[in-house]
Amino acid sequence: MHKRWNISILVIFVLLASSLLGVLSMNFVQQMMQQSAVVNSYYKAYYLSQAWIELGLTTLHHRGVGFNYSIATWDAIIRENFFSGQKYSLSLHMSGTASFLSKRFWQGSGCEFPYSLSGGESLIVPLFRDKYTWPVAGMFATGIVYQNLADTFKNDKIQIQTISSPDVVTFWLLILSGEDLYENWVFFQSWSLNTHSLIEFKTAFESYMAGVDQNFVNRYWLSWLIENGFKIYLMISNTAQIEQSFCLQTVSNQLEAAYVLPTDTFFLQSQASFGNQHVALDASYTQPIPGFLFSAYSSN
Repeated sequence: MHKRWNISILVIFVLLASSLLGVLSMNFVQQMMQQSAVVNSYYKAYYLSQAWIELGLTTLHHRGVGFNYSIATWDAIIRENFFSGQKYSLSLHMSGTASFLSKRFWQGSGCEFPYSLSGGESLIVPLFRDKYTWPVAGMFATGIVYQNLADTFKNDKIQIQTISSPDVVTFWLLILSGEDLYENWVFFQSWSLNTHSLIEFKTAFESYMAGVDQNFVNRYWLSWLIENGFKIYLMISNTAQIEQSFCLQTVSNQLEAAYVLPTDTFFLQSQASFGNQHVALDASYTQPIPGFLFSAYSSN
């Protein structure tokens, strides 16, 4: 009699243990499935974000300096290539201009990452930008049309923020027709970075060029140079023996449109969501500013 009860109790304990083991196994499997779903969503979001970074980098090979473009979930290229029922979002922003120019303009609004020029080094800022604003499909086939940004220089909107050891530098304006300098349209002058603006340099440039070509000033302000294939570059060369650190800023009042200039680096930011997972990826790409400008003039 006692042995039967002992066996029954043992069977009950075995059943309880088996049930508990089953519950634990189901809970483990459920957690594993949930984790797999999270990982699956994460990788889908990651590869979507990476795909747009690669698309952006490919696009930049076909565009000019100062190119800006944004793509979002509601744009046709995304709506037409993804199922609307999926829980996703996509965005890509390519930035090649800024109102505050520094080595890493995207990481701060101040001069936390200044340009640092050793003796003989130069910084080149194009006074024009690629103004393409049409659909994505045309980026690879449409030729580059530049917008003249010379008004930023003309209207004294470029300010200088010095960081360390401000000394005399050489400011240049280089005017190119295609890949060649246009006759004598090259001007340079040495001033201290402490002047904080380029007013004196602009005034001296206007006086000099008016003597070279009486029609030059009118042509320049009317965008004649850009419209006829000319490109204008502002260059700052460090002629001192000590390192020079500074940033450039464009300023405007509330009634004016924001002034921007091309940076020396494109910044790309891609964001993608799938399910409840969100991934953001960044990339940088050097602007295609002609290198021969450095080698030809920075040593003079």
